[in-house]
Amino acid sequence: MKLSSIEKKHVVKGAAYIDHYGIPKKYLGKDYWVEVNGREYPFNYLTHMAYQMVPGQKGVWLDFQSSPSTRGYIESLGFKVIYRQEGIGFINSGELELFKDLAGTQYRKANDEHVRFGELLRPLALKMNKWAELSLVEDMEYHEDTNWQRSGYFRSYLWIRIMRPNTTKQVYFLIGCSAKGQLFMELDCQRSQYGTSKFAHLPEDKAIKFDDYISRSGYVPVLIEPEQLSSYDWSRLVEETQGFLEQYLPLYDELNDLITEGVKNKNRASGLLQTASPAKTKSYAKRKRSFKGRKVDWDKKLQGSRTLGNQGEYLVIRHEQEGLRSAGFPDLAERVSKVLDGRGFDILSFDHKGNEKHIEVKTTTADRDEPFYMSLNEVEYFEQNDNAILYRLYYYDHFQPSAKFYIMNAKELLSSCFSPLSFEISISTPNES
Repeated sequence: MKLSSIEKKHVVKGAAYIDHYGIPKKYLGKDYWVEVNGREYPFNYLTHMAYQMVPGQKGVWLDFQSSPSTRGYIESLGFKVIYRQEGIGFINSGELELFKDLAGTQYRKANDEHVRFGELLRPLALKMNKWAELSLVEDMEYHEDTNWQRSGYFRSYLWIRIMRPNTTKQVYFLIGCSAKGQLFMELDCQRSQYGTSKFAHLPEDKAIKFDDYISRSGYVPVLIEPEQLSSYDWSRLVEETQGFLEQYLPLYDELNDLITEGVKNKNRASGLLQTASPAKTKSYAKRKRSFKGRKVDWDKKLQGSRTLGNQGEYLVIRHEQEGLRSAGFPDLAERVSKVLDGRGFDILSFDHKGNEKHIEVKTTTADRDEPFYMSLNEVEYFEQNDNAILYRLYYYDHFQPSAKFYIMNAKELLSSCFSPLSFEISISTPNES
């Protein structure tokens, strides 16, 4: 077998050749990869190049197939062969370091060295897209972008946009590699227009609104330094990315509404406008499952966004205070307040007889027929307290600020349909007879 002429030193030299000239595109989407000095190389291509390092075989293309026996031979030389179900090797620190060196520098097709660097960057660009593809959560899509140069320069970033379909595409999640060689996850908006880009930029006033809103939301982007990469693989990176997307999906939806509400102008007045409660709302919990592996963290979905929740509670406090003052109860109005988290409700208020009203506020920017989510603690509080009241705010308008709302007392709320979305599993061993 010709493969038997390959020695360990030839594999190392083949890897060094690939480090210098890059991996041809047709070899990048492979399942089996070989680890050499901390980097991964496609099994087939590395074996071909290793064979050409054998004396007298330069330029000779080895005729072989990847199989348990051929992979076993390379392993017998002391190298680890890795099966990548993702179809591509994992990101390595060398790729990030190269991108850091090249980011923002001039690129010329007539320069052979620039072309070589481009080939070396191609795998990293493809891996950014694979990262996005693997990390998608329910009802999200990514926009493929494998370009590593633009307008005569190596790009200053490699990033992929993740967003909901059928939106303006001006607000999105970004995952990628920065000019400092860091992997990052963040939530951002389109701030400028690049050539023929299909993403229209936000007007300056809306970009300012975006920045102000997100700065008050508690949002924190994620950075992964090159030296941290050794503790990652595809599985850990994807898991953390999905967690990031799920955590900030409510905020993403609010920001999308924020940049479009100047046109909608749903309420046309500041404050709250009371309406009748709906006879029926939608239910996403009961829809048929596809079981395609998209991840939804219902706990984070229930938690929602701190910013929208706080703003809805502020409107309710102001509404309650104004109602008490106009009815001649200024002292009671002064006692209306937000309570500590964990009480089972959000706001302490009073009726005209001085009786306490325990108000739970649920705020969304969507229509009246959208469902809303409550924690177990909140539901149990309504079950045990007749004076608990739900203020359901919808069509929240960030620009006014204002919302429409309806009210449900404990009895009305508890007659609704409660769909379980997550479960606590407590393991216990049955008593042996």
